[in-house]
Amino acid sequence: MEFEKNCNNCRFFLKHYTINNLRFTNVGGHCINTELCGKLKNRSIVRNNCNYWEPYEIQVKERREKMQNTIRKMEKELSDILLILKNDIE
Repeated sequence: MEFEKNCNNCRFFLKHYTINNLRFTNVGGHCINTELCGKLKNRSIVRNNCNYWEPYEIQVKERREKMQNTIRKMEKELSDILLILKNDIE
């Protein structure tokens, strides 16, 4: 499937949302690519065919991995706390 390579579907585009009628609504966003951001006067303009474009799915995958790692760390911490509490009772 061929699609337009623009900011809206780029790895480096941080989308902004607001809540409208109990639903999230996309209200734009801005570029978070550090190489490109320093060159841009307005980071929120949607550009087409940027040389720095990468698929948005990369950002989604990275965020999921970070969330999974955070949950694993939380699980370890909670297990440690549970062990301490069990030992206090005994």
